[in-house]
Amino acid sequence: TGSASSGRYIGVAPNAHLFNFKVVDEYGSATESGLLEAIDYAKTPSLHINIITMSLGFQGSYPNDPVSLSLDDAVNNHGIVVTVSAGNSGPGIGTIATPASARSVISVGASYWENDTATFFSSRGPNSDYRYDPDVLAPGWFEVSTLASGSLIEQSEQYYSPTYIQTFSTGNYIPESGTSMAAPVVAGSVALLLQAFPHASPQSIRAALMSTAVNTGQPEYVQGAGFINVTAAYLLLQKEHADTST
Repeated sequence: TGSASSGRYIGVAPNAHLFNFKVVDEYGSATESGLLEAIDYAKTPSLHINIITMSLGFQGSYPNDPVSLSLDDAVNNHGIVVTVSAGNSGPGIGTIATPASARSVISVGASYWENDTATFFSSRGPNSDYRYDPDVLAPGWFEVSTLASGSLIEQSEQYYSPTYIQTFSTGNYIPESGTSMAAPVVAGSVALLLQAFPHASPQSIRAALMSTAVNTGQPEYVQGAGFINVTAAYLLLQKEHADTST
């Protein structure tokens, strides 16, 4: 909501209701069984979850990995839009992480805020079945986000760069770079689109974001469809819904 900064650092979708499923430990490690349990729980109909965003992954493109397949199931059989960080192993080609390599998710690369092009570290496609992930780019360069007091990241930043954390975070926020920052930007954008079009399918949301993305001039295996343009995606969905209602 941005309340700790008097609205300066308000999120993309401040009215969204959040569920936090903790699947990694304080050192950033996760298990496959823990991920699968969290994804399965998110599919519980009574929770009414319509977006899953995952800022994690492991090296290697495995679209048939159990986590990738479970996320595909969430999209195709439970109506949940899934956004996943593409990975930070660029600029080499073929570095898309798993589960960003899942076939039905929105895989998200990171872009610079100056020109919307893919950052040097943002993972590149193609993936193992020759799809040109990432699907889209979103801001992932020194993006300001919330900071948990007493967390390992707060302690490490205070140790390595105390001035940096004091001037930027003010105890509540911190700027970080990575596709892990970009994926939730797309998730927030999806939340806005679903707020406007609650009956839109995950496939139509993904298609709208990709078909209206702005070409950055980079190869497809670097930028995917391009940098997201949420306004254009909204207008496209608005037109599509108007056409189907007449």
